[in-house]
Amino acid sequence: MWSHLKLAAPLVCVSCLLLAAPQQRKTVSVLVSVKDKQGAPVPNLKEADFTIREEGKPQTIRSLVRADASPLSIVLLIDKSGSTHDSGREVTKAVDASLQFFRAVLQPGRDKVALVTFNSVVAKDQDFSEDLPRLFQVLVGTLTRPSWGGTALHDAIFGASTLLEGRPGRRFILLVGDGVDNASRLSLPEVIKIIQTADIEIITIWMPSPGPPGAIFSGNGASQGRESLKAIAEETGGRYFANTEIKELAKFSQEVGAQYLMEYQSTNPRLDDKFRKIRVEPVNRNYKVRHRTGYWAN
Repeated sequence: MWSHLKLAAPLVCVSCLLLAAPQQRKTVSVLVSVKDKQGAPVPNLKEADFTIREEGKPQTIRSLVRADASPLSIVLLIDKSGSTHDSGREVTKAVDASLQFFRAVLQPGRDKVALVTFNSVVAKDQDFSEDLPRLFQVLVGTLTRPSWGGTALHDAIFGASTLLEGRPGRRFILLVGDGVDNASRLSLPEVIKIIQTADIEIITIWMPSPGPPGAIFSGNGASQGRESLKAIAEETGGRYFANTEIKELAKFSQEVGAQYLMEYQSTNPRLDDKFRKIRVEPVNRNYKVRHRTGYWAN
């Protein structure tokens, strides 16, 4: 009886130790852009140049590296639905600016672009490639065909995210459209959650589409579309551009070329599938940072 107790006691203690073992903390990655007062990217910053908080609680930065050392994958996502049929010239300008953006940020042999277009149906027109002349040819063929159908914007963003799934390094979606959605199965909050979970940054270019009187994309619909594109960009750490700001995309290429990848281990070990807000601040108050608003703990 005694010997049995002596054998059982260590087993109980081992169980207690296992139960008391600390949970593994989640490593969170945050892509950070930093600009000075003149809007120029700020190079050569270190961990000590930033502070980071999660839900208001200070976190310890584990590492900070220049993100331009990692591969870059971009999906060019273009709305070709009926709601954009009156904006052909504006869309062409946006596409030209996008191609210039690609030439500025892509490093040959490493970075790649894919093309996805959508109306009520989402189509992959070209898989990932660094062949920009070929991309331009495909674009010309796609954009010269008549526009038609509804607008499955949210489903298209989801489709673009599946193409980026598993690709190494930084992952972007460059979206050109009016922000209207009238044909998706996914809601805007649902698709934003998917993108935040996948850690994808979305750059949006708003193309106003007045359309015929009384159309769903005129009046308030157009305003709602613009606000949707702003929300998508902000929540994912990307940038929003109105059609009148297309030239700013060239400056943005410099910012993308000087991003930082920050990592920290969250002090909250619970994986409760809740959204946790992140706030990164520069020690130098003359600098301005941009990053995704948070992540989902799952």
